[in-house]
Amino acid sequence: MLFLWWLLLCLKICCFSEVHAKKVINKNQNNKESFTMASSCSHMVSCQGKLFHHVQMARIFNDSKTFVDMKLKKSSPLIEKEFQNLLIESKGSPSKEILKDFILKHFDDTGTEFTSWVPEDWKPTPKFVHDVYDRDLRKWVTDLNAIWKNLGRKISPSVKEEEDLYSLIYLPNPFVVPGGRFREPYYWDSYWIIEGLLLSEMHKTARGMIENFVHLVDEYGYVPNGGRKYYLGRSQPPLLIPMAQLYWDATSDIQFLKKITASLEKEFQWWLKNRSTSILVDGLPYQVFQYKVNISEPRPESYYEDIKSADYFPDSNDKELFYQEIRSAAESGWDFSSRWQLEGEEHTANLTDTRIKSLVPVCLNSIMGMNANILSKFFKQLDDEENAKKYEDFALNMSKTISRVLWSERDGIWLDYNLETKKLQPGFYPSNFMPLWAEMYGTEREKSYILEQALAYINRYEIEKFPGGIPTSLMNSGQQWDLPNGWAPLQHIVVLGFHKASKHHPDAEVKALTLATNWVVNNYNNYKSKTPHVMMEKYDVTSLGVGGGGGEYENQEGFGWSNGVVMKFLNMYGHRIRVNHDVDPAPLGVGVFLIFYKLMYLEKD
Repeated sequence: MLFLWWLLLCLKICCFSEVHAKKVINKNQNNKESFTMASSCSHMVSCQGKLFHHVQMARIFNDSKTFVDMKLKKSSPLIEKEFQNLLIESKGSPSKEILKDFILKHFDDTGTEFTSWVPEDWKPTPKFVHDVYDRDLRKWVTDLNAIWKNLGRKISPSVKEEEDLYSLIYLPNPFVVPGGRFREPYYWDSYWIIEGLLLSEMHKTARGMIENFVHLVDEYGYVPNGGRKYYLGRSQPPLLIPMAQLYWDATSDIQFLKKITASLEKEFQWWLKNRSTSILVDGLPYQVFQYKVNISEPRPESYYEDIKSADYFPDSNDKELFYQEIRSAAESGWDFSSRWQLEGEEHTANLTDTRIKSLVPVCLNSIMGMNANILSKFFKQLDDEENAKKYEDFALNMSKTISRVLWSERDGIWLDYNLETKKLQPGFYPSNFMPLWAEMYGTEREKSYILEQALAYINRYEIEKFPGGIPTSLMNSGQQWDLPNGWAPLQHIVVLGFHKASKHHPDAEVKALTLATNWVVNNYNNYKSKTPHVMMEKYDVTSLGVGGGGGEYENQEGFGWSNGVVMKFLNMYGHRIRVNHDVDPAPLGVGVFLIFYKLMYLEKD
């Protein structure tokens, strides 16, 4: 009788386990990112579990990212077992000092996963430096070129050999990082880093970084947010294809293009499959893209912050939805901003108001249209007419979608679309100019008319009154992707957008030069004011020479994309931008000589 009771109990447990397993499987089938996360990072004690929770909530480190970046000295199961014993000894409440001692015994400091590396293709004075007429700016951009050596990283072979001890994802080639707490490669940062590397004639380093991202696409189907396992499950603005375009424009390397194009298409298809949706606007169907991560857990690298923010919600389901919103906002690169709060709601610094999953962002849809355009051109280079036509048609459809769904005739600019209200989101954001950069004009309006409206829009908000560059928004929410901060990639997108569009309207180039000048002068003044001289992640645009602030962490030094954008602007306008009004005759003399030489050469011909 006892045996029969035991058998029934076992059957009940087995049935319950099977039902529970089916629920988990079904949940994961609907949420592939969650499965990816669970299978890659959650086995590490530095990413989940009791030790992780105790360390993060005790604030052993001021930055939650520090602990998840540390190397384990022994396997996760062994550390977990020893911590369980520690919990028993401390009656479930180990003190901060006990936790510090435990970490010291079982973890190595951050940075041990890298070996020293200096890029072999680095040179002290790239050619473009000579086209910067202002002697002070020329000296400065030479200094910025030297910073690439400080930001170079190479992953230790031990990361590949003992991958379970690291949160770092092994990559085959060395790379350049943003700097500061951002010790690993980051997806969208790398576009502007590669822009700068190519100007610095560091083609091998730039190619290696693109190959690393291709490696990640081949491994996971997409490029993660950054080069850590805890970033799996979310990406960032998909700029791998434009990175390849930068490299192609600099080298015309057809063999490299042949090698990577299939992987570029694979990533494009991942976004199409996992981040697109169909909507009806004025009775017509449109395919649009969203930042939309469905992982319902706190971010390991911001665990404490996410847990504290989620305390606002009494219901566990609301907490899970909040974690999805936060991860989705992180995927956008704009982490965090009033931009992701819905119209009609009070814009606050509270992250609990983040509703990005209800929005169709201008930026992502512009990028996907641009990516299709670039893929079409790549396939033409490879004589693949069928795929070239397929992506050309896709780009045209995206251009029409952006024009019909996101254009605001009232505002004279493109705006994010609110899926709940089925209306456009008002407000100034540099992302509203993204279709200029992506050249996604649509067919409904003349390009000259669009430029006239876009120029009127930026003038109406008096953006030039900000001496240090373009503000990220006009809302001072306390978040880092809002006023008073300006960010290098957004300056680049707006300036390059107007520069590209200057063929459609003469005032566009004037606007591009003015905005680029403001940003360069701000960066320069801040650089010179610091000892030692450093570049920053973000800047205050309401004054000159002041770094940015707000958000979850302190402003970081380095800094990859800030360096790359300044280099690009000085490459474009180095003959026009001044901080020292004493003209250096050397570049002018060279310029006059070249003009004279060309004239003489043409006359001889």
